[in-house]
Amino acid sequence: MTGAWALESTIGSGSVGEVWRARHTADGRIGALKRLRPDAIDRQRTSLTDEAAALLHLSHPNLPTLLDADLNTEPPYLVMSLAEGEPLNALIASGALWLYPLADRLSALAALAGAVDSIHALGWLHRDIKPANVRGLAHPMLLDFGLACPFDGCDHPDEGTAAYLPPLGESPSPASDRYAFAVTAYEVLFGAHPTLTHTDSGQSPAKLRRLSADRLASDAWRRPSRLAPHALPGDLRGGDLGALEACFAAGLAPDPAQRPPNLTGWVAQLAAICAPLVSQPPLDGSPFRPPPAFPGYTDLEAAGLGDTDHPPRRGWWSALRALFERS
Repeated sequence: MTGAWALESTIGSGSVGEVWRARHTADGRIGALKRLRPDAIDRQRTSLTDEAAALLHLSHPNLPTLLDADLNTEPPYLVMSLAEGEPLNALIASGALWLYPLADRLSALAALAGAVDSIHALGWLHRDIKPANVRGLAHPMLLDFGLACPFDGCDHPDEGTAAYLPPLGESPSPASDRYAFAVTAYEVLFGAHPTLTHTDSGQSPAKLRRLSADRLASDAWRRPSRLAPHALPGDLRGGDLGALEACFAAGLAPDPAQRPPNLTGWVAQLAAICAPLVSQPPLDGSPFRPPPAFPGYTDLEAAGLGDTDHPPRRGWWSALRALFERS
């Protein structure tokens, strides 16, 4: 038992905490209970408090709901609604994402865009948008608010996942969340990171951010118009790749002022470009062969924390590993 919650099965665990599928003993509600280990350090306790504060303020069908929390007990815990489905990074890595029609992938991006816009409308930032923090495609849920903060209250500006952070020197803002979303959307549509490859593995967080910025500035990123047919998912072959490229170039713009003012409108542009493809079968049935993936699904902080050697965990909320394994 933890508070009024009976722990039913372990969903995930790490060196400083664990997540359980839990049932409320009074009303039978099911939730995901996250609790820290007694020896958790202050930064991890602060992260749990920040997450609870963020979830308390936010409300959207594609965001988890805070069901309960006790941050003063030992060990502290919070309970949120349970997300269903696989994390997007696992779907991308396994190739299962390409079993979903293009219309479904675009619909998921539209739902997530609305969720992120709703976060910003309430004066909050997520700060760790990436495929590993999205679970499910039919009803995608954006998870892991351990780095979330209000616009005027973001400490540790370089926290997050380096592969999804904007150029060095940029402060956390809605524009930086939109940059991370654009990287994520590119992976959902094209199956690979737009700027990083497997050969970049092992670089420092700062180096990864410089590589991304340099490749975007020199047009050396994975531009859709330059991709060979076999490097495109079948349902994107024959599409207006130049228009898609221009849309992603705006979403990934090094200058935050040049990025879209909101994500709902930006994803609507993507959907409009792809509309002719949605209503027809793929033009080319040859296999889709994405390049080896960049293993960039770990959280790396300014202090050099991170875990680049482990593959994405397939259990619930795989991205919680970053919180649990910080030490």
